[in-house]
Amino acid sequence: MPVCPCAPLSFVRPPRADSTETDVPSYGRVTYLFQNEPVDVSPLMVGVDTGSKYVVYNWYTGTVVALSASTPVAPGYEGQVYAVVAPVLPNGWAFIGEVDKYVTAAKLRIASVEATADGLTATVVGVANESVKVCAANKDGKLVCQTAVFTTGGTKTVTF
Repeated sequence: MPVCPCAPLSFVRPPRADSTETDVPSYGRVTYLFQNEPVDVSPLMVGVDTGSKYVVYNWYTGTVVALSASTPVAPGYEGQVYAVVAPVLPNGWAFIGEVDKYVTAAKLRIASVEATADGLTATVVGVANESVKVCAANKDGKLVCQTAVFTTGGTKTVTF
């Protein structure tokens, strides 16, 4: 019988939540968790090192909290949990993205995110006659939003 030359998996996510990810250029991986009941989010669940700094955005309540060893996420009006887990930049800010969308930091919408001395900038892609609201969490965990207004298609930079 042939033996698989595959390396063993070094990480197996607990089967407690369904998830998907978006890799945002210059920023990192944003993870989206879907669950049919209340869940505590952990670094293991989203595949990040326990020493890394991340925030958890509750899509239903709009609250932002730091990711800990066990971060409870309250369910929304449907009894389901939808959480966005985003990395914290060295200056303390975290980019959440389009909070009105399920995939808040879609690759087709967010071209890049970069830290500034005291905030961050995001390059947003849009089409003519469109307004795009994007949000970030500041050092205090407060959600701050900016709107990019497009008269023609292309990119706009928003500053937080």
